Amino acid sequence: MWAIFASALLAALRQRIRLPLPVWRLVHTALAVMIVVGSVVHALLIDGTMETISKAALCVLVLAATVKVVADLRGRATRTR
Repeated sequence: MWAIFASALLAALRQRIRLPLPVWRLVHTALAVMIVVGSVVHALLIDGTMETISKAALCVLVLAATVKVVADLRGRATRTR
């Protein structure tokens, strides 16, 4: 939960705190990955809402989408340098 607040605060205060863009991007991406992993763990721990296999499959898809987005962002960041 605190990672969500920290990520939002970091995004809102991006111009004011004057972090270099690569540092800001790294911290913001790390917080976003923490949020996704925490959400997946939380979803897997909840019982009774979904079948175990479908819940695990959805969590794997969410993690795969996150890995793809982070990889695309890394590729874009290295291409612009």
